[in-house]
Amino acid sequence: EQQRVCDLVKDGRSVCVDSVAGSGKTTAAMHIAQQNPDKNIVMLTFNARLRAENERRIRQHGLSNITAHTFHSFVKNAYAIPCCTNDVEMTKFCLHPDISPPSSTIDKYFRVHLLIIYEAQDMTLLYYKLVLKIVEDMRTVSPNVQMCMFGDERQCINAQLGEGADYRCLTKCSQVFGGQGVCKE
Repeated sequence: EQQRVCDLVKDGRSVCVDSVAGSGKTTAAMHIAQQNPDKNIVMLTFNARLRAENERRIRQHGLSNITAHTFHSFVKNAYAIPCCTNDVEMTKFCLHPDISPPSSTIDKYFRVHLLIIYEAQDMTLLYYKLVLKIVEDMRTVSPNVQMCMFGDERQCINAQLGEGADYRCLTKCSQVFGGQGVCKE
């Protein structure tokens, strides 16, 4: 199954991967980067622990074409918004769709072939809107940007905590993001 995901990405497809904990989602993401050295890949995660684990795996595999960020660190660095360290600030950012990335960050953060959303089952409406904005901005310089959504609908932690996560962002990826032309299964 991991190789099938890699093959779909190599063929230019966007994919959704809904599989249980321990099934190799992180390994699949690393294989995607290894098998597509010509693709610039950005991976977004929901917290610093996941980012650190993914950064460790990236270093372990000696990969230079993939970077891992939390949603907050991506906005902070890619859009040069230093105060974006929590969801309150993220909400303010999302309410201003006219904010564009500065030209100094375009190559590093937006000239991207593949955007990986890690633990997509925990996506809230705020993060959904943010992903749409990021993809829109990426498409201004990379019109064929692909998406790869990784997660496990049975581990929808933010929904269990009452934080409004909606696992359908993962399980119905094509319908949820399809209108934006970014996800095909």
